[in-house]
Amino acid sequence: MMDPRLLNVKARKRAMQSYVFMLYEFVLELRPKFMLEIGTQKGQSTKAILLAMKENNYGTLVTVDIGNRTNILDGEYDDLKPYCHFLTGDSTDPKIVNEVRAIGGEYDMAMIDGGHKLPVCQLDIDNYFPMVKSCGIILMHDTSNKNEDVAGVWDKITDEKFNLNWGRAANGVIPGMGIIRKS
Repeated sequence: MMDPRLLNVKARKRAMQSYVFMLYEFVLELRPKFMLEIGTQKGQSTKAILLAMKENNYGTLVTVDIGNRTNILDGEYDDLKPYCHFLTGDSTDPKIVNEVRAIGGEYDMAMIDGGHKLPVCQLDIDNYFPMVKSCGIILMHDTSNKNEDVAGVWDKITDEKFNLNWGRAANGVIPGMGIIRKS
């Protein structure tokens, strides 16, 4: 039975809103032992991922953000903390890259939604794509957003991929969600 808090997560008017249920289902069905998230921000995707991990009673999310986001689970989401490892710092910093590698080693899944401008977006792919195991899933947010550089990075990826060019952010932009199966 789906945790009713997922409806609260979905209700937040943010660019991730259109993909909350999809993200939850991916994690619920694929049961990643280790999942990486680049870009925590307000925690909409983080909470969707963690609610699925709690439902499975399995998995660890390593989430990286430039700001300290540990408080996003305080209160109503306290019970999700055992499934989450927060890292604060720039995702392109070699120290953070090494910490991510040390925690999970090889990741089953990754959600890339960090910096949206070159070269940061490209560096996130270059640094973290190799950490996802063969046949693992990488999700990229904002692959259809014409106001950002993510689409250009997305276009260069040669692994099997599919782009969901739908959904609408509060500002009317269609952000898009890319799904990659690493070869």
